[in-house]
Amino acid sequence: MKLLPTLFALTTLAAVSSAFAQMTMAPDGSYVNGTPVMAPDGSYVSGSPTMAPNGRYVGGMPTMAPDGSYVSGMPTMAPDGSYVGGRPLMTPNGSYIGSDD
Repeated sequence: MKLLPTLFALTTLAAVSSAFAQMTMAPDGSYVNGTPVMAPDGSYVSGSPTMAPNGRYVGGMPTMAPDGSYVSGMPTMAPDGSYVGGRPLMTPNGSYIGSDD
């Protein structure tokens, strides 16, 4: 009869230990018990890159700027069509856009 309370206590302790083991976070916050979680800054899930909160990069690679002005630091067409890479463009009628001339 004395064995029954001891056995119950050991079983309860094992169950509680198992529950805590399943809820552990990795030191870098990348997983909980093997299940990937989002990094605190939103930049990756379990080591796999995701879109940055500001939308500027995926895994450190630049993407289109929010205003559409560049991709990976390379200039693109301005939203108003006035330049590519800071250079004025010729319009279909031969006049220039983005120039003081």
